[in-house]
Amino acid sequence: MSNDETPVNKPNPGTLRLREKESFDPKAPARRASPKKPAAKKSSKNKQKKRNGHSRLRFMLYSFGGGIVGFTVFGLLLAHQLLEWEVVSQSDLLMGRNILLVVFFAVLIIEAFTSDLLQGILCLFFLPYTIFYGIIMCQTGALKGFTIAVVLFLGAEIYFIPDEAIVPIAHKQVNDWIKSGQDRLIYPDGRPQAGFEE
Repeated sequence: MSNDETPVNKPNPGTLRLREKESFDPKAPARRASPKKPAAKKSSKNKQKKRNGHSRLRFMLYSFGGGIVGFTVFGLLLAHQLLEWEVVSQSDLLMGRNILLVVFFAVLIIEAFTSDLLQGILCLFFLPYTIFYGIIMCQTGALKGFTIAVVLFLGAEIYFIPDEAIVPIAHKQVNDWIKSGQDRLIYPDGRPQAGFEE
């Protein structure tokens, strides 16, 4: 057999070993080229921090804007009641105030339900908790600012015009409703007379 008849497809054993060493060697330069990945992670963390900072700033601006709108609306309502302006009648003004407060509390309860079912149930059945939720736990900035304006308005109403303030009126109506329900349960045939009534 001459030298010209050597098989062409037979690989050189030395070349095979060299290729295996290059491809499976963990210390090879191709395997070491990964220190750039932490830098990418750092940049993504920086981007996340910037996004969180922007979202907090946006939340604060929305809270401030909601508070300004609430202070303006309720301030005009209170000034109309105190200074006795004649822009609208007093009964229409009180009806508009009640509708505005009912719509506000309805929106706040809906927002509590979208946030968490338990928070929504608490806000629905315990109205003072709705105020607490709006100031402390609400995730909507405009509603948070508007809630603070509502609380200040209700307090100012109690201080300046206690006879027409909605909180004492609502408190009296709830107490009357509870008392009438108790009377129906205790005296189903009507309250008995003590003997000295005329």
